Amino acid sequence: MKQALFLALSLWTCIPAVSQEASMIDVSSRQPGHVFTDRERVRFTLKTSPERSLTVTVRDYEGTQMLSRALTAQPSGAALDLGRLPTGYYVLTLEAQEISFAVVPSAARRYRAEDSPLATDGAISWLVSPEQFRGTAQLMKRAGLLWVRDRMSWGEAQPERGAFRWGKYEQSADAQSGAGLKVYQIFHDTAPWARADRDGKRYPDDLRDAYRFGFEAARHFKGRISAWEIWNESDISVFSPEPADPYAAFFKAASLGFKAADPDVKILMVSMALGADRFTDALFENGIAPYMDIYNWHVYDAPQNYRARAEGHFRMMARHNISSPNWLTEAGIHLKEVDGGLTGTDQKRQAEFVPKSFTHSLASGVDKHFFFVFPYYLENGIDFGVLHRDLTPYPGYVALSATTYALGKGRCQGRIEIPGVSAFVFDNGQGQTVVLWSEEENEVSLNINARQARLVNVVGKESKLPVEGKRLRIRATASPVFVILPPDALRETVTPPAVKPPSVTRTPKPAHKEIVARLVFPNERMDKPSESYICPAGQEIEVALDAYNFGDKPFEGELQAVLPSGWEISGLPQTVRLEPMGRLQQPVRLKAGQTGEDRLPLRLRVSGPKGEASPFVAYVQGKS
Repeated sequence: MKQALFLALSLWTCIPAVSQEASMIDVSSRQPGHVFTDRERVRFTLKTSPERSLTVTVRDYEGTQMLSRALTAQPSGAALDLGRLPTGYYVLTLEAQEISFAVVPSAARRYRAEDSPLATDGAISWLVSPEQFRGTAQLMKRAGLLWVRDRMSWGEAQPERGAFRWGKYEQSADAQSGAGLKVYQIFHDTAPWARADRDGKRYPDDLRDAYRFGFEAARHFKGRISAWEIWNESDISVFSPEPADPYAAFFKAASLGFKAADPDVKILMVSMALGADRFTDALFENGIAPYMDIYNWHVYDAPQNYRARAEGHFRMMARHNISSPNWLTEAGIHLKEVDGGLTGTDQKRQAEFVPKSFTHSLASGVDKHFFFVFPYYLENGIDFGVLHRDLTPYPGYVALSATTYALGKGRCQGRIEIPGVSAFVFDNGQGQTVVLWSEEENEVSLNINARQARLVNVVGKESKLPVEGKRLRIRATASPVFVILPPDALRETVTPPAVKPPSVTRTPKPAHKEIVARLVFPNERMDKPSESYICPAGQEIEVALDAYNFGDKPFEGELQAVLPSGWEISGLPQTVRLEPMGRLQQPVRLKAGQTGEDRLPLRLRVSGPKGEASPFVAYVQGKS
């Protein structure tokens, strides 16, 4: 997500009305978003004033007419019972009105996993109205999703120091956890009161405020929120103008607060909007690894390019000996909204993108993939969601459901090398699934040891595939299909997927993990493009030493600065004494040397009787 805020809430009604105009027919159902399971009868109620006769037609994803029926709509409501329909995407037409609905596999037909790599960014706290959180959570659950990402504002949840107003975030957490979803929450603002300049894009003046917010949030939502992400896309100035080192200190403080209240909650580092670069490198130079559980990043690109981005992040993890899970927490497709929604062509593009995106991501070694984004969301003319404004489904929603259903367990076993065809193999938990597509139509033949297989198209429509002499023939097009096979039925050679570096081991915690120190530079010295501080060569500037003890015991240790050649620092104390939850603030003078265009590290080291605390590294340049 490239913009900072979701500014408008989508309109939702649990039994959605198509229009408020009197001339239109009000169509409602008992299912949120008109999404039914294959074990439910598809029933609608039609209301109109005055009474009128009309013809009702239903078409499927391919445009094939499934039925046509005459009906009289009445002010009191007329029942339209379509019975049980096969899984798929449908459009109900009433004269000039079109209403989309879907039939998805019931929970009983899905692979039951304790965890799943297929997830979505739901952001429901910001994108739907609070009174409909439960209905939205049901829609995510019906799509076969388990993990969902949400949003929170620190400033809204804590309007003043010491006062918490959880409000809609309480309702959102209840709705999603109550539906059996695993929620991971993210915030990317600083409460205005926590900074003298009230700049919510910068980190708090006093890091104890971040610790206390983390502590209270984790304590309050324990058991309902499974993971917390601390800030979004800090590597780009849209979300923060500050370099990596102030984020690293802030991250440590907040993470310690979350873990103090809930040791089992998972902590995600900030998501990377760009590839693994000097910002990411500086984060780990600043020692954030022991404070995090999950490495995460974003990508908005063609799915076939995911692997190159993933490999860059894996190299960064190997360089810094990071062994945590790797999550891709935003991946979406840019499609322009026209006349209030996606065109028919773009609806199909979105549907075809969904399985390709998940497949390429998981085949690249990603541990968990989050589609961006679930509800209707318009950003700079781009419609990202898989739902209409009234939360009825696009084909993309049904493709999301079909993908979770067909991939099940979602463990990628590799790919089959077929010229001109993308063919990936997954362990679905009950057998094997082959995902197939081709940009140009191709006839694919697979060698299997089974009498038949099942074909699931991009929107979940199922059919049986006959086997002729142990060969299975499938027509591959740009629209992905899933071929579901019994266990070990596939007899093709499968090339294993990308593997993470095998030499990575868990980064040990520093001896004094609770001690966090930083140097605070003036804002005007920050240079985001170079991820450094620009200082006038040969001149002194004032910076501030800022040190904290987030532990429960007093700390006394030595402080040492390691400077680039030619640089000087004065006023820095040699000894640091900190009471529990104590803070040391002291101005110091930094004199810049001649560094030219090179970024050079300036390091702080704090050591106590049992070893060193977490490091601090800032990159500086001295310029005339």
